[in-house]
Amino acid sequence: MAVVDALNGEDMKDVVERLRGEALEQALLALERLIRLSPRATESVTPSALARRPGEGPSAARETGGRPLTLGERKWLARRPSREMIERLLRDPHPDVIRCCLRNPRITEDDVVRVVARRPARAEVLAEVARSAWVHRPRVRLALALNPATPPEIAGRIAGLLVRPELVLVAHSPAVAASVRAVCLEHLERRPPVDRRAAGSVH
Repeated sequence: MAVVDALNGEDMKDVVERLRGEALEQALLALERLIRLSPRATESVTPSALARRPGEGPSAARETGGRPLTLGERKWLARRPSREMIERLLRDPHPDVIRCCLRNPRITEDDVVRVVARRPARAEVLAEVARSAWVHRPRVRLALALNPATPPEIAGRIAGLLVRPELVLVAHSPAVAASVRAVCLEHLERRPPVDRRAAGSVH
């Protein structure tokens, strides 16, 4: 988990590139799976997924007079302990607003799962969730891995943290990027086989 947290950092791109070169040069397969980047990664998010939907963005939170709030105002509100405002701001497409919401003490795991499970979704928003402490929650991890808009390099790293039934679910989801499904299948192949007799004897 600590390695995945570190590699998901915004300032780790150069480090990941160097590690990717080392993995290829020395045939380090486990490392290569952790930092794999699909050549078609940029195609995982369609233009329609990036398009602003009605009711989202600055217009999702307005002052009493109806003026659209600025980014700074939305970020300030995202830190306030108001459930109604949090629920509205969690629909905001700007990753900075989502980052502030994720740090709000009033936010719940169900809130975060709804954000991550939304379709269509923005890759930048999902990346913010993946960089937050919420990625330590199994439900959030699985929702990130299943969302086709999650950047494949992030989803691939998260795949290594999934349990066997979750890996099977992601590996057989047609909406997930092919590179992420491939990583899940590789993890399944390398996991110790399930002893069904032992599992059946546990009550």
